[in-house]
Amino acid sequence: MKKPSAYLKTFSLVLSLGMAIAVNSIATASLKPSPSQLSQQSLSETLLAQRRNPLGFKVGRVRSSRQRSGGVSRGPRECAGEMITVTSLLPKVNEEELAQKKQIELETTVDPHPTFFVYVSQTSVEEVNFTLLNEKGNRVIHSQTLALPGRPGVISVTIPEDVELEVGQSYHWLFAVQCDPMDSAGNVTVEGWVQRVALDENLTKELNQVPESDRPQVYAKYGLWTDTLSSLAQLRENAPNNSQLREDWQALLQSVGLQEIANEQLISLLPESDN
Repeated sequence: MKKPSAYLKTFSLVLSLGMAIAVNSIATASLKPSPSQLSQQSLSETLLAQRRNPLGFKVGRVRSSRQRSGGVSRGPRECAGEMITVTSLLPKVNEEELAQKKQIELETTVDPHPTFFVYVSQTSVEEVNFTLLNEKGNRVIHSQTLALPGRPGVISVTIPEDVELEVGQSYHWLFAVQCDPMDSAGNVTVEGWVQRVALDENLTKELNQVPESDRPQVYAKYGLWTDTLSSLAQLRENAPNNSQLREDWQALLQSVGLQEIANEQLISLLPESDN
């Protein structure tokens, strides 16, 4: 039998090496992520690293503000013969300075139908009223009455689909516990200001790149308190027994000076009427 020539041996070796290099190159190319994948991976890794720390909200030292209304609750108040506490879930920033100027913080949202949260302590009072006004305060945008549950907790009001906040416009909301149905002057009231802002392109991109569970972290990064709180509340409502979400909620409230109500229960209420 004739032995293969040295030329054939060399050719076979070169061919084998070439095939091995080609296969390795294909495998390497298939494992190498695209630029878009790298961007998404980087964002996910960043958020994952942040999620190892408690969820918090960083509030700037100087923020826009609006005139505080008279008769608004800033501590325990008498209502229907009992002392109650009503607290709006808003960051406590420069409280002393704002109190001197009789002003209140202006929060921002990208949601045309935002949700507002208020804590109400134990009370025998049965109803509360929510009112949303335009910036000048001369037009009611939305109003609805809700029945209190008879136990303390954090309750929320969401602007309905047929009422849409306009981009660039500021709104004044008030939440009044109806201590005396015949005399609104005796109501215990808290308030807040909110402005709808345009959805930032970078924010949209990041929201699309992360799972729903990481959206509160993204909103917090962009300084959107209203959306941070409501997105986390929605997650808790969908998974009420999730201990991590409960810890995130507590950490978030503590980060803005609301530690006294950080452990209070979230309560869902059905509106009795709205207009």
